[in-house]
Amino acid sequence: VNDPGHGYLLWTFDPAFRRSQTYLEHSNLVRTTLELPAPSLRLTLEDVCPPETTALLRGVTLENTGDAPFRGAFLHYFDLTLGEVPGKQAVRWDAAEGCMLQYFRDIVLAVGGTLPDMWRCGRSLDPAGPQSAKEDMLDGHLNGQPEDIGQVDFALGWRLDLAPGETRSLELFLGAEVNHYRTSLQMRELLQRGSAALREAAEADDQAFLAHATALPAGAVT
Repeated sequence: VNDPGHGYLLWTFDPAFRRSQTYLEHSNLVRTTLELPAPSLRLTLEDVCPPETTALLRGVTLENTGDAPFRGAFLHYFDLTLGEVPGKQAVRWDAAEGCMLQYFRDIVLAVGGTLPDMWRCGRSLDPAGPQSAKEDMLDGHLNGQPEDIGQVDFALGWRLDLAPGETRSLELFLGAEVNHYRTSLQMRELLQRGSAALREAAEADDQAFLAHATALPAGAVT
């Protein structure tokens, strides 16, 4: 909240937010809504796993619900362990592909989508230490460190300058494959298909599955 580099951090689990969560009807798409009273902001997260992929799509919508401009940043933190050895991971920002890559042996994870304004690769061994991306998030600005190794973490950030009533939408695609080539290929395919088509495919797949289900009587419990 406030200008990046001069702001303060609120995690989505902060008590300042009012929150609700629901599944969309006849779908596995999860919608999480967080309302910040002051300064006024509505944050909506929509998560879905497109069929026939090893990917997760997260849609992020930020709306200024107040009467004054909102300045700040949306930051997303990742502290992931691929495989069984947390201390032998690697992470780097791939400028050519516009995504973050974390990898360990034959597991390569990519996080792409809306191009971030800032990023940071770090180490999570000491989350409160200067090497951690988590610590770098506190003022709303990330220093752009492009790679790290060991017990890694990373963060992505998008600056916000929203007029009253203005909305900004972001997309995050998380996909994993067995090598860098296949992971990058999958990310390019996801971006080419687009979030709307992937979401529609997921909803259609869920509805086709439910079409073969038997409805339970009202009040029945299994």
